[in-house]
Amino acid sequence: MATPADTSEFDGGLQVSPRFAELAKRPGFLRNFSGGHEMRTLYRKQWETFNVLRLPISAAMCVDGALEEMKELIEYGPTINFAETFTPYKLSYATLIIYGAQRVTNPIRQKHHGLLKYLISNFNLPLDIPDIAGLAALEHCFSTASRIGVIPLARTLLESGANINQQNRYGEVPLWSAMLHGNVEGVELLMEFGARVDIPEAEGVPPSALYANFGPGVAAAMDKWMRKRRGEEEAPRTGKKCDWPNCLTPPSDDIKLKNCARCKIARYCGAECQKKHWPTHKKTCKALSESAVLTFVPRYEVGDKKVNVIPNEYARVAMGVRHDLPPSSHFRAARFTAPSDDLIIKIQVPVGGNGLDSHMLVYDKKRSFICTLWKMDNMVSYPIMEKLIKEKGPGGLKGYFRAEVVEKDKLLVRVEEMLAPQPF
Repeated sequence: MATPADTSEFDGGLQVSPRFAELAKRPGFLRNFSGGHEMRTLYRKQWETFNVLRLPISAAMCVDGALEEMKELIEYGPTINFAETFTPYKLSYATLIIYGAQRVTNPIRQKHHGLLKYLISNFNLPLDIPDIAGLAALEHCFSTASRIGVIPLARTLLESGANINQQNRYGEVPLWSAMLHGNVEGVELLMEFGARVDIPEAEGVPPSALYANFGPGVAAAMDKWMRKRRGEEEAPRTGKKCDWPNCLTPPSDDIKLKNCARCKIARYCGAECQKKHWPTHKKTCKALSESAVLTFVPRYEVGDKKVNVIPNEYARVAMGVRHDLPPSSHFRAARFTAPSDDLIIKIQVPVGGNGLDSHMLVYDKKRSFICTLWKMDNMVSYPIMEKLIKEKGPGGLKGYFRAEVVEKDKLLVRVEEMLAPQPF
């Protein structure tokens, strides 16, 4: 069993108040309004006082990523118990390595990954020791917005047998932390290694129920993997990659793709790939005029006042769902530039309310086209679209479609197949 070395000399600058200790001793998972929120606040606040100088030398070496020094200490120093924990927070060696990897920016000292692998392979380093809030090393990889050095260490933890579904004191698995902090790479990694999406946290909510609320990047990654697990084919426009299955060009945000001139959905890195894919693609390739479409009358203004259709991205920053402010283009008011037959749009349904003043928000990736679709203006097409998104869209909140702006007051949306969630 792990034993804490929490004397005042080696407290890491962290203290646990009587109230904090009382919450930590409560059995079972802590719900938000039954001590969970209070414990989260106390836990985060104390981290601000963390002091590596108030750790034993072996623990401090883990924070610093001091690989060579650790090897020397092991060879010439006293025997180290790698199941030991430190500070009143009960931090393990593995957790301290992750903590340091997220924060130490000096390239000379960034040897945390090598240190982690060395201790795992030579000393069977325990990986799943929970701290006072139930977070083990793997969850600490995703518990902040930091991206520095995290993914390679998380992969090593998973490859070495870390419990991918270990629940913290709030009942949350590591996937929750990755989603909450908008860590798309983390979500991809955890889903790749088989993270379960059906484990409810203390409030009874599993990741599969709320993933669409954590930003478009997280939603796209989760939807892709959940579809794969169900044995379904990839939805159109899954990731940024050439649509010829045998193309050797790897998926990348930097890859330049051209749309099929007819359907404007399939994408190719070159004419050769498009030609080779045509015998298969021709079965589904349709121009918009040949497809099932809904026609909408969009709104851009109400009287002299512009409609406020700003995506709620500042709120995501404030909640910690994303660590960077989005570009100013994401906060434009409704706008129409010119007719276009080559749009991929996102349609968001309203949460609650079903009156004639209900309206859906529509915009493309670059925010060159932004409008609202009001129920009173689209009595036939509105309920059809709303039903489609609620049944098939991520979380029943949004959907992505191929569209054409014929003229300012006429928007055509292809609905015979919904596109994969896009990262915008």
